[in-house]
Amino acid sequence: MKTQTDDRASKVDLDRLLAPRSIAIIGASADEGRHNGRPIANLLRTGYTGRLYPVTAREGDIRGLASYRRIGDVPERVDLAYVLVRAGLVEDIVAECAEAGVGAVVVCSSGFAEEGTDGQVAQERIRELAARTGMRVIGPNCIGLISVPENVLSCTTLNVTTRQLPGDVAIVSQSGGMAANLFNRAQGDDVGVRAMVSVGNEADVGIADMVAAFADDPSVRTILLYVEQLRDIGAFRDAVARARATDTAVLMLKVGRSAAGVRSAQSHTGAMAGSYDVFRDLMRPFGVRVVDSVDDLVDAARLRQQLPALGGRRVLVVSPSGGECGYVADLAEGAGLELPELSPALTEALSRTMRFGSPGNPLDLTGQIIGDQELLGNVFAAIADAGEHDAVVVALPTWGEFDSRRLTPAIVEATRGSRIPMIVTAWESHGLTEWRDAYLRDSGVVAFSDAARGVRALALTADLERVAPPPPVREAVEPPAAGRVLGDEAVRDEAGAKSLLAAYGVPVSVERAARTRGDALTAAAALGYPVVVKGLCHGIQHKSDLGLVRTGVADDTALAAALDAIDGAVARHGLDFDAYLIARQYAGMEMIAGAVRDPALGPVIMVGAGGVLAEVLDDRVFLPCPVGAVAVRDAIASLRVGGVLGGHRGHSYDVAALANVVAAASRLMAEHPDLGEMDLNPILVGADGEGAVVVDALLARARDN
Repeated sequence: MKTQTDDRASKVDLDRLLAPRSIAIIGASADEGRHNGRPIANLLRTGYTGRLYPVTAREGDIRGLASYRRIGDVPERVDLAYVLVRAGLVEDIVAECAEAGVGAVVVCSSGFAEEGTDGQVAQERIRELAARTGMRVIGPNCIGLISVPENVLSCTTLNVTTRQLPGDVAIVSQSGGMAANLFNRAQGDDVGVRAMVSVGNEADVGIADMVAAFADDPSVRTILLYVEQLRDIGAFRDAVARARATDTAVLMLKVGRSAAGVRSAQSHTGAMAGSYDVFRDLMRPFGVRVVDSVDDLVDAARLRQQLPALGGRRVLVVSPSGGECGYVADLAEGAGLELPELSPALTEALSRTMRFGSPGNPLDLTGQIIGDQELLGNVFAAIADAGEHDAVVVALPTWGEFDSRRLTPAIVEATRGSRIPMIVTAWESHGLTEWRDAYLRDSGVVAFSDAARGVRALALTADLERVAPPPPVREAVEPPAAGRVLGDEAVRDEAGAKSLLAAYGVPVSVERAARTRGDALTAAAALGYPVVVKGLCHGIQHKSDLGLVRTGVADDTALAAALDAIDGAVARHGLDFDAYLIARQYAGMEMIAGAVRDPALGPVIMVGAGGVLAEVLDDRVFLPCPVGAVAVRDAIASLRVGGVLGGHRGHSYDVAALANVVAAASRLMAEHPDLGEMDLNPILVGADGEGAVVVDALLARARDN
């Protein structure tokens, strides 16, 4: 059951938006074929019972409603006003709305930030007016909103279903088209919706405002977001923390994964989309699940609405087809669900029920289900009594109408009567499964024609319905010092980068610069063989690509050969040679850390598997800068390589030391706004208690500095 926060005050008054007693349509038209004619048509069509006021200078009565020339002429202070005029008139009309005491305004007009600098300036003036007057503004460049329980369908599009199935889902989108799409998909899949809000360019009310408001709405259990850019990451973090506190799930579809997607986001909303991987990882600690498709959003909302709460990720796959068992089991494990083996007690109970087959997970019921229509109910009862699974997937092959008419009602009855959450996956085949498919749709059981969609939705729902994730660990992370300037030496070469890192407490390899061969021999003798030899050249960061690195140099003879090789590389590439760098050779597990300055999210740091594993596994996670060592350790544990670091076959590595390296590097990144990139690769992590050391480093200025 959804809980309440202590503070019920919300910055956005949902009653004004979703349950307005009166609505004014400014720029209204009687022509339903025009955008400014659709809000009134939609409101009348769906039975809105409040007072409607068309405001227009050109027409008389509209659809039987008396019209007014100005918002100030309307005989009451309306709760909600729609602005549907050309961009050049919007600012004056919004100001008139504020003067007339309008509660909230929805600006559907386009021609603002999405059009360039002039539009951005005009949009900023609207934001300032909203802040000055306290009147909330949604838009511009949006399609409006829908409130299902109150029959408020005041969109500027006809491309939304007039079906009004109420429920506990709220939809918030920066794109009007995607807002309508999500609403239609949800309603078409029997997912009840509380409200849909298209926020457009977010001059005033944004994604974060609506998440915070819906988090405090006791009728909302799930919030679905379509996002092109989060313009205020701090406000969003606070909003989703509020959602977490009220047991409200937040799922997000983020556009901008591909180069084409980024271009689309920029042209559509004037937003700059950041790295998708960075975005996804930074959302997880907030309790937000970033999904891959509209299907994922709607399917997860459907399961949360139509299934009992899941207690975990333990799933049993059941099918009368052995092939189907294997296929769906693979899908389930691939989605992150667990398929535990059956206990001896449950195995024995199922063996008494089944005439054929050997009980297991997946559970192949074989063709005996055709002749024994009570089998499935008995199997489900045994599974529920054992209490070993959190959900069951019933995977059905394609049957013709004869078998479907005999078996489908029994399957539906057994599934509906089960005490354990269940979904059905059933292949559709034109000309073969029409009767069964229609029966499943009308039965009230949760059925999917695509098994992959079904198990993904189950996995996502299980993830969301775990015990509510606690807020991120509150470490005593000292605020970064503001605006430190990056010295030229730090970005000149590896030695300069390591010098700055060491000043922040990052352990770096012990090494000496040598101008001559004699100096190199002296340095190697002082450090002790084996050593690593590098050539430092002005402006060259990636030395190994040019043959400027030699490892495992074991003695004076090998050192001479290494120096010859580096001299040859310098001559071959015409490089500006500075010095040899003679470094102590270290052993340990290779990890990598790197920081970037994301255009939307600010400085973020990545930690992951290094060396060859970096390319093979693509095993990494991103964190905000600065970040504490405890949060870094949690992130490392989530990596695939985390299990090896934490202890494998009796050997463990110094994870605490690695976490301290990443935390210190994150502070460096946070304190230098002109630092654009950092690359610590590799970091060699010793055995538990032996520490970690950065053996190569790169720092680069931000491109706009």
